Amino acid sequence: LNGPALLGDHANDVWIDRSLSPKDRTRVEKEAIAIFKAHPQVEAVFTARQIARVQVPTGAPDKWSILQRIRASFDQKRSGDIYVVLKKEVSPIVKPSAGFVATHGSVWDYDRRVPILFYRKGGPASDRQDHVSTVNILPTVAAEIGLALPTQLDGRCLNGVEGVACPVR
Repeated sequence: LNGPALLGDHANDVWIDRSLSPKDRTRVEKEAIAIFKAHPQVEAVFTARQIARVQVPTGAPDKWSILQRIRASFDQKRSGDIYVVLKKEVSPIVKPSAGFVATHGSVWDYDRRVPILFYRKGGPASDRQDHVSTVNILPTVAAEIGLALPTQLDGRCLNGVEGVACPVR
């Protein structure tokens, strides 16, 4: 082979050089997967074909398998030929530098969650562990300030936020 056969940056997606013959692509894929799987910081490795065969998951993401979590953000036109899952707490960034110290979007719960903070003077601190989405921000804030919203709206008002009376739907 002439030149690099695998392409990609610090993320999980790895592309196999499209100019390779089908025979060479198969060989490169097989050897790359074996090398990735042997690395002590790698949790799992999947091909694009394996990922594409999985149904797009529904329901609470914390109940999804690793493969379902990958499938949820997989795009056959843009995603890599190989997807490498690093073990928990392992960063793909070898040398952190100014403006480049962390990533997001791994399959692990700590990386999937987005902190949503509601702050108001005198409001009590609380923490919730249930599954919520960023689309829940607007309906919750709207309920707090008394703003009527259309019934056809993504998201829901978050019950249990002190000082917020969610409308009955």
